[in-house]
Order: sequence, then C-alpha cells, then structure tokens
Amino acid sequence: MMDAATLATFESKTIGRQSLRRGRRTLYIRTYNVPYASDPPLPEAGDFMPGETSGACVTADGVNILAVDSKGFVGLRVTVVAQQPVYNNIDDGNMDLAEYFVEASPADDGGQSETSVGNSQYDAWRFEVPAASWAALDDIPARGAPTPAALGGGGTVLSKTVDRESVPGFVVCKLVTGWTVVYFDSLTRVSVRPVTVREKLTVDTSNEPLDGPVEDREEDQRLAVGGDQYETKTYYQITVISVLTPEQMTSVAAAFNGQEGNRNAAAVTLNKVTYAAGSVKFVGLGSETVVASQSPTKSAAYRSIITLMVSASAWRTVVNRYLETRLIQRVPVNEGTTLVGHARIGAWVRTSVAEKNIRGEFDMGAALGLLSGLGEY
Repeated sequence: MMDAATLATFESKTIGRQSLRRGRRTLYIRTYNVPYASDPPLPEAGDFMPGETSGACVTADGVNILAVDSKGFVGLRVTVVAQQPVYNNIDDGNMDLAEYFVEASPADDGGQSETSVGNSQYDAWRFEVPAASWAALDDIPARGAPTPAALGGGGTVLSKTVDRESVPGFVVCKLVTGWTVVYFDSLTRVSVRPVTVREKLTVDTSNEPLDGPVEDREEDQRLAVGGDQYETKTYYQITVISVLTPEQMTSVAAAFNGQEGNRNAAAVTLNKVTYAAGSVKFVGLGSETVVASQSPTKSAAYRSIITLMVSASAWRTVVNRYLETRLIQRVPVNEGTTLVGHARIGAWVRTSVAEKNIRGEFDMGAALGLLSGLGEY
C-alpha cells in the first residue's frame, strides 16, 4: 500500500491545481491519476492534502474516486477538495486567538457581527484554529471575563463556544462580547399614600376634652358632643425603602430601634414636601436580604423598609391624667312638699390633674440621612 507522499506523486499534470473563494474561505482542488490495484491511502476529513503537513484541510465530503479509461490511461482518478479560512489577523500581541479571526463579511469595518437587542449590545466573533495549533494557544478568554482589547474592549465575554466537529481539521471558537444593561430602582425609594380612619372626637385643637364631667361641677354638669361623635380623618403613610450595605444597615437599625411611636423633633423633607416638627411619627423598621445578583451595588445587601405616619397636626406627646374620687351623698326625696324617703347619689369627682408623656421625639432627619441616596429626594 502506497503512503500519502507516494500518492502525491500521482498528481495530474494535465488537469492541474485549482482554487476558488467561497465566502470567507478558499477551496483547493487536487486531482491524482492512480493505477488500478495500487490501493491508494485516501485522506480523511480534516487531513492535510497528500504530501503536505500544514495548510488547508480536507472537507467532510472532499474525496471523490472515478474509474478512468481515456487517452491511454486506465486507472482511478482521485479528486481531493480541501479548505482553509481567510483570516483577518487582529492580534494586538496579547491574544493569540485573534490571529485566526474569520470575518463575518469583507464589507464590515471590524469584521464581526454586531447586534443590539433591547437593553443588550453585543458582538459575535468567529475564530477557526488549525486543530494542531489549538492546544498551544494562550489567553483564550473565558465566559464572564472582560472583553480583550483585541476585540475592542468594553463589556464582558457573554458566551464562549468551542466546536471541534463542524469544520474538519479546525477548532471553531465563537465568542460573544458586549453587555446587557440592567436597570435597578434607585437605592432609596419614597412613597406616600393617604390613609383614612374613623376616629372618635375626644379633644379640640387646644387639647381640651370635648365630653365628660365639668370640673368642679361633676355632680350636675357634663360636656357632650352634638351629632355624630366620630369623623373620618386622613393621615399620610410614608414608606421609605432603601438598599443598604451591612454597615449602613447596622447604623440605620441603631438610629431607629426603640423610637417606635416617637415623633420628629425638627422638620423633615421627603419627596420635596416638608413636614413640620412633631407631625411625623415613626411606626416601624423592617428589613430583608438582597442577593448580589439582584443588588444594584453588585454585592449582597439589605433592603430596609421604614414606615412613617404623618398627621395634619402635631402628634401629642402628653395627656392629662386625672385622679377621680367617688363621692356619695344622701339626699331627701319629696312628693310635693311631703318627705317620702331618702336616696343615695354617687359621682366621680376629679380632684387633681397631671400630665403624662405618651411619646418622645428624636432627630428623625439625621436617622433618615443614613439611607443611601435619600438626599436626592
């Protein structure tokens, strides 16, 4: 059986060598006139041309055999078709793979395929490396790595595909580089909504009781509100949601914990609205974790949820507490002018009053200032 080098000596001199361009690759065609019964070694897909050790590689269907009896030659005519990519070397000295870049089209400025979809902008790159050279390549970027300078820089390697089958004799490496713009909410969001409640009327604007016994006349006089003693009152619930680092979360928790029910000591401004001192009550602080993949800071974080309640008037800080004494008096009962018996009358009499604190104040503005980006609102 002859070897590949011997087969190369039977290359036809009359038909000659042919080559042609097909897209971004060159096809090479060689013809060999081989005597019968010589059992020539036929090249397989991916092999080099007979007698060669580099260059074009035989295509998947690149070997054809035809029996010939013409012009004194009787034997086999073996036709071999091989291909080689047309490279556009874009290597900047730091990326060996870039030597084997295959343009998408000769008309493209950079040769790569450019695509914009929604919030994404990415480029597709194709490299065809001779199989024998693949293992020796350095600096092949991995998925998630920064885009190499040879590929324009900027963005990230979004995907990487290595294909050893589709082009015999070559390893096809496809890279997609670019970025996807992900929009996150601002670090801090403030929402305000009205809340209506039905409340009993108890005090006037001077914090005086609207009903109950009259001081010093408890035995025979009481105050009462005419008509419906209940009204619909509107408050405003403010929710402040903020993404915080662990350190910020610790500071915010320290500033608000224990302040539930307390009011603002000074005016605070949220969503361009300034609320007077004493009108904002702290209701509570909640929190939840934020994983790094969903965090606008790209790191694991916390989301704090602060709830405030705003009243049109200042939240009371004190209430009056009375000491009431039960007085019992025996009085006559007459029918006309005739005494028919006696009755016992009891009443609660207020004998003293004292103010009691029901909530405190704190520097709510300073506590809110610990939140990320709240100053923008």
